[in-house]
Amino acid sequence: MSETDHNSVAHSDYSRGSVDGLLSYIEREQGAKLRDRHGNVMEDRDIQKMIDKSEKHQMSRQIVVSPENAEDLSREELAEVGKKTLRETLGDREGVDYAYGVHMEGGDRPHVQAAATGRANSSGDPLWLDSNDLEEIRDVGHEKSQQVKKSLSLENTIE
Repeated sequence: MSETDHNSVAHSDYSRGSVDGLLSYIEREQGAKLRDRHGNVMEDRDIQKMIDKSEKHQMSRQIVVSPENAEDLSREELAEVGKKTLRETLGDREGVDYAYGVHMEGGDRPHVQAAATGRANSSGDPLWLDSNDLEEIRDVGHEKSQQVKKSLSLENTIE
């Protein structure tokens, strides 16, 4: 899929240190619950385990995924897009842990806001992301959002 086929967005940046501040940022919006890789709302002990891991690796990475149809999706539907996108693009990377939430306010449009930690000191490390990785995240996010939209249309037709 080429860049001109859709207007979905994926962005990432990183910083050395803990994901603590980034996790707090994800939860700042009313209703933006932190979710783990399985889509489950994280409990305090799970959040602390992720913070501890990030302090060990001294790496926090922010990933934002905003499908072009994000405004047509509910918070739960966008959370499903985030779960599937992150699972497919980061889920098999050894030692990478991530959490995400959905922001419906602020920014240009609703988006999945994720925090990840793992080893990323040099190219080839599990959490190292280059432009090809970001393009894959963007394209997978677009694909998953279209699948959610299509399944919604089918549900509405059946009802």
